Amino acid sequence: MRSWTLVALFLLLGLLLGIIALLGVFEAITYRGTVFAPGYSEEQFRQVHRGMTQSQVRSLLGPPLQRYEGYWGYWSTGVFEVWQYSRKRAGESWWQGREVFFDLKTKRVYDTARELHDP
Repeated sequence: MRSWTLVALFLLLGLLLGIIALLGVFEAITYRGTVFAPGYSEEQFRQVHRGMTQSQVRSLLGPPLQRYEGYWGYWSTGVFEVWQYSRKRAGESWWQGREVFFDLKTKRVYDTARELHDP
């Protein structure tokens, strides 16, 4: 009885380690397909919060790859100034999207988006 418990524990541990390894590989594949703005870092992106000014965001993340006016989310009724800090690398399918949305009136951060784009 005791040996079966040990075997089951090792199998469960092996399964858990396998899942963790697969998630790491998936993360590496999606980042490989992504071009980030010069000076961009995930740690700094996580520090961006609602109410920050455009100047504060630029100081933290540097200039975006692209700026445009667009919607935030599928159900958004407002238009925002969007700063895009990543884009798809040519020839890749999966990539990580990073965007900061500014209120057009106040020019302050409304929200950020971290998205996985797939084929």
